[in-house]
Amino acid sequence: MNSFLPSNNAVGFVRIFLSSVLLISPLNTSANTDIERVLDATEALNDNTVNILADAERNTEEFGAILNKMDEVEQQTDSALAAIRSGNFGKLTLLALDNAKLGELYVAEYQTFLKHVGQDSSCYRPHVIGEFNESIAKLKAYAARVPQLQAVSSEEDALLSIMELNLKSGSFFAVPAMFHVTTLCIVGDAEPILEQFNAMEGDVVAGFLAQAMQGNGFENGDIPPLSDDMIEMLEEEDALEAIPSRPISDIQFSDPNVEICVKDSAEMFGADMTDELPEVICDFPEGEPVALDDLAKFQALEHVTIEGAKISSLSSLSGLPYLNSVVIENSVLSSVANLSDMGGSLVLSNTEVIGWSDLAQSGFDTVNIEQLKDCKSLSAFLKNDSLIITFVGTGEFETLGDIDGNGMRVVTDCTKDSVF
Repeated sequence: MNSFLPSNNAVGFVRIFLSSVLLISPLNTSANTDIERVLDATEALNDNTVNILADAERNTEEFGAILNKMDEVEQQTDSALAAIRSGNFGKLTLLALDNAKLGELYVAEYQTFLKHVGQDSSCYRPHVIGEFNESIAKLKAYAARVPQLQAVSSEEDALLSIMELNLKSGSFFAVPAMFHVTTLCIVGDAEPILEQFNAMEGDVVAGFLAQAMQGNGFENGDIPPLSDDMIEMLEEEDALEAIPSRPISDIQFSDPNVEICVKDSAEMFGADMTDELPEVICDFPEGEPVALDDLAKFQALEHVTIEGAKISSLSSLSGLPYLNSVVIENSVLSSVANLSDMGGSLVLSNTEVIGWSDLAQSGFDTVNIEQLKDCKSLSAFLKNDSLIITFVGTGEFETLGDIDGNGMRVVTDCTKDSVF
């Protein structure tokens, strides 16, 4: 099943559900007409973009297959250079450019969709266009960069190319992901109807939903149990709804520098609510003390980039459920603190860390350390037997630890001799 293909079955389900509710609860005609308009526009969007999304899905599978093959070669040969030479970089570039073109086609269809739903609809979200175009621009830049990553002749440069290729591949996958515009925004338009229907017993509603999704009617008055897929979908919806959200304009920030960063990032991503902000990119005044406590209010954050600050602690980030990438550049980290709940990757570039050894207790999958002024300061941290450490400072790989193990993977441009 294609990951990014929208389904008019979902729209049809909502149409059936609302139509049935209208039979039970009277509602004014104009509200019903508005909902029908949004349903028609959503179905048209899905119909007009089905081929775009299918092509993007195919490109995504091919792109992922090439990256996976390179990863397999690197694992088998323990050589980043061999992995680079096995990769079809020409194909990677073409796939990226094609997805960017598909993104532009989708934007045109989405703009038509906005015209049809009307400004009074919950589905009217013109700021999304800016997010789409931002993603497309990043993908084009990535496509232009890919051929350059192949032009390497040493293991060190090859490793850096692979790291960049994978680290920035998110811009490729972001474009088809942006196509997955939810069709259930119509629930916001249907709220007046649903409020009139809220007196029905939960099991009756659940049974009706299951039947409506299957396109069937009730048989002999029996209400069937929910399918596993339906239960999983409802659980996912519950998880999403569990993310606290409020207008960003209502947030009282404790750190003015963080406030500037968040609001600038929110403007870039077109986010008005706290749960709509996926990333913050903070370029703080050099050496300015910064407390990140305010970021804990943005539970949908996936990526955090910080530059130029004196950071008191990263502990505020440990409670962000979707955070998978933290990049800190040209900064000072005063305390690592308890980051056992953290996952994903941490990049520390030209950053002084006080208490390196505490980092071994964090939950990061990978830690990249580069341009460190005092490699000796890493010794207490890198003596931890659970780590898998790769030194690339000499231009050749030197790895300590069980490379087949599950420990944290640390890559540094320090040499082993400079640390120990």
